Amino acid sequence: MARVRVNFELDPDAPELIGHLPQVKAAVTKEAQAIAAKANSIGAGFRTEEYERPDTKERVGGAAPKYAALKARDSAYVGCVALVVEKNYAAIKDNHLHNTLLKAKG
Repeated sequence: MARVRVNFELDPDAPELIGHLPQVKAAVTKEAQAIAAKANSIGAGFRTEEYERPDTKERVGGAAPKYAALKARDSAYVGCVALVVEKNYAAIKDNHLHNTLLKAKG
């Protein structure tokens, strides 16, 4: 059997080009959704105290934290990016006190 040696050079823009593929965007979005789901389960026991909003005098709070994943979109520096964000004040406070998103990312 003959040995064949092949040399090739990658395009320096290859990682960026791969990141713009729809399949890669779908995979990145799916991973962000998994992180958001894990963050929601980690922060499920956390509740903020009830408080009165100064502008409307409405009683708010006592809600569970809610995290959500945003759909992957193109980035100027890497192929694509998907974000996991806090959807309410309880999530902001939970993430600040316990680093929930960092723990969910694992």
